[in-house]
Amino acid sequence: MKSNWKANFFVLWSGQAVSMITSAMVQMAVVYTITERGGTSQDLSLALLIGFLPYALFGPFIGVFVDRYDRKKIMIASDLLIASAGVMIPLNGQTKPVSLLMIYGVLLVRSIGQAFYAPSLSAITPLIIPKQHLTQYSGYSQSLESISYIISPVLAMIVYQYGRLNAVILLDVMGALFASFTVFLSYIPSLKPTIVNVSSTMLIEFKEGFKALLKHKELVTLLLFGSMYIVVFMPISALFPLMSTQHFYGGNQEITIVEIVFALGMLCGGLGLSKLGNRMNRAMVLCSSIMICGLTLLLSGLLPKQGYALFVGLCFVMGFSMPFYAGLHSVFFQEKLPAEVLGRVFSLVGAITTLATPLGLGISALFADEVGIGKWFAYSGIIVIGIGICMLINKDIKKLDTNNQS
Repeated sequence: MKSNWKANFFVLWSGQAVSMITSAMVQMAVVYTITERGGTSQDLSLALLIGFLPYALFGPFIGVFVDRYDRKKIMIASDLLIASAGVMIPLNGQTKPVSLLMIYGVLLVRSIGQAFYAPSLSAITPLIIPKQHLTQYSGYSQSLESISYIISPVLAMIVYQYGRLNAVILLDVMGALFASFTVFLSYIPSLKPTIVNVSSTMLIEFKEGFKALLKHKELVTLLLFGSMYIVVFMPISALFPLMSTQHFYGGNQEITIVEIVFALGMLCGGLGLSKLGNRMNRAMVLCSSIMICGLTLLLSGLLPKQGYALFVGLCFVMGFSMPFYAGLHSVFFQEKLPAEVLGRVFSLVGAITTLATPLGLGISALFADEVGIGKWFAYSGIIVIGIGICMLINKDIKKLDTNNQS
């Protein structure tokens, strides 16, 4: 496996794909549970917010931990923590219905595991994939993620219908265990460990990662614009189920259709990214993807109550734009920064963008129900288009791809 990096990549990501499917099933099952209990946009927003808390609070120091110790062991331990947390819901739901408080608690523990797992995965990617292939394989990873989003709503609806939340959670436990097994099988190069002598070393190491990021003004600019984008888009992503049920008067089936079509768009976008590779101005493509997302949000918000079919089509286009932003965003950091600091930098990036999420969720929770879901989509779309235009004309953003054209 050590000599064949392509096989190594696909073994590792086969586990990630399975884990993504079962994790996305849990997300859908939680949405079903909350909406069936008469949940509001505040309830859904709170569930999403809980998933980001560990990153927001501890992200930078988690990054130091990721760079200091064996990333492979961290990923395995994170998967096992996620699996252990999931078991709590079936155990507590044997005698009485699981409370929302219990669901939120399990989501919090799962998000702690994910806060360690995500930067570790991002940091090891350039260690197993040659830099000239990062864009191509970022497209592949986005496609695998999209496939999981296509399959998971259907599976979630079927399993939830017969086994409710408990059955979905148990499948996720098995998915996490399988992912940890594929990580164990994969060859992940080890970096020279950091020598720890004093307690202040963690803060020193964090500062080193921060300084490494500040050396690249274009990455800092990308991070700032990305945070603004997150403020607007993340709350909207939590409201898609309510758009289907409240604005278009649908049910779980309509929620599922939107999720599947959005994921199909992501799959096509991920495949497009993998085929185009470096044969494009990637900075301009990233900016364009944000503007396309904003346009589809705006048009979605302007649709009448009978416009569900058009909404589904717009969700496909919106999904198509996602990999070009998410995939290229990560690649720019992986290409420009040394592997030794990527754990810290990706955790810092995650923490900053995550800190932007509560602001957006708070505003959304306060005003979305008052304004109306449709209008909230439209207003958000206008803002996202503005962010994309500002990025398109920004000089630092234009410099993102100048060192890697082929």
